[in-house]
Amino acid sequence: MNQTVKKIFDQHRPLCLASSSPRRKDMLQNFGLEFFSISPDIDESRRDSETAESFVKRVALDKARKIFQDHESLPGKTLILSGDTIVVLEGHILGKPEDQLEAGKMIERLSGKTHQSRRPSRYLIRPMGKSWSNRFRPRSRSGILMPA
Repeated sequence: MNQTVKKIFDQHRPLCLASSSPRRKDMLQNFGLEFFSISPDIDESRRDSETAESFVKRVALDKARKIFQDHESLPGKTLILSGDTIVVLEGHILGKPEDQLEAGKMIERLSGKTHQSRRPSRYLIRPMGKSWSNRFRPRSRSGILMPA
């Protein structure tokens, strides 16, 4: 598939994706962004007192923090972008499937039912200097990707 990617952002700093997700990588590439990815090794277990929302937000933030703490050699002003996704069915968080068999069972469990997805993203900036400016290119409303 040889398609031209239209650059829609002026990128002024290095971007680190705190994920190995092919979907997240594709999304950033489709936006025309230059980035590198590091997959953080964190505990993604849910704590007893966590709601689904607080759990997925904490995991996303922990991923960014782990990259920030473990990779001091990242260039100054590096933007660390992280995210996580969970599926909630009937009040229960469905974990990431371990293999194809488990994935099939999860799809079977979801079949014909409505579920909720939570996808927060978090970012941290490796500091350098005292301040910086960010500028979006002018966009018309029709040129902004909006969820349906």
